[in-house]
Amino acid sequence: MATATDYEFYKPIAQAIRKKRSEARPKISQEILADKTGLSRAAIANIERGRQQILIHVLYKIAKALNVAPGDLLPTINSPLANTAYSSHEVSYTVINELKKKVNPHNFEIIMKRIAK
Repeated sequence: MATATDYEFYKPIAQAIRKKRSEARPKISQEILADKTGLSRAAIANIERGRQQILIHVLYKIAKALNVAPGDLLPTINSPLANTAYSSHEVSYTVINELKKKVNPHNFEIIMKRIAK
């Protein structure tokens, strides 16, 4: 079961998605992003508010629709919210192992470089 701390971890992801969507030219509405990802507009709104946890394959769909790298939507391990939500070890163990299972080696390496910044 997700805790309040778990939800705090999703806030920087939510902020990054909302920022990248609003910066896109031409601007992409929540409805257009929903259409491009196969999600509902309500799901996009909930993701952007940090209310809905996001699965890795959905993160990739959103990144593709926004024409950004998936790593651009993830908080770095040293970000303030990531550090308050989890210790670096917990973030590393959970996120890195899940990523390793879900992405090809090339994309995994790109994401790891982004996280290390």
